Amino acid sequence: MIRFHAMLLILCGVISFVGHYLQFGVARITPWIPTAVGSFVLLAHFRLKNRSGLVRLLPILPVFVFGFIVTLMCIKFLPQDFQPLRKKIIFSVMSISSWITVGFGIKELLKITKEKKK
Repeated sequence: MIRFHAMLLILCGVISFVGHYLQFGVARITPWIPTAVGSFVLLAHFRLKNRSGLVRLLPILPVFVFGFIVTLMCIKFLPQDFQPLRKKIIFSVMSISSWITVGFGIKELLKITKEKKK
């Protein structure tokens, strides 16, 4: 699930960059933030997935932090009429995907904890 979320962040960043450029004719760096976070999470996941215990769940931490920030921004953007629909959709998708990924991470954490108790 974390790989899917990371790829989704990368895709959302590319769509945001292209959409903003086509709409305003200006290349901005801020749409690349989700792409950078997605790349970091993907790299961390592949580096730590074969580790044992809780270490392999470390990529969930940036997903949680970024998901929290994106959710706050999404709540701020949704009622604003001047925000482009593209931005509202992308932030909603990133927020929902973050929380689903965190949920799967918690499920994995519970599974690891249960295995350690045995």
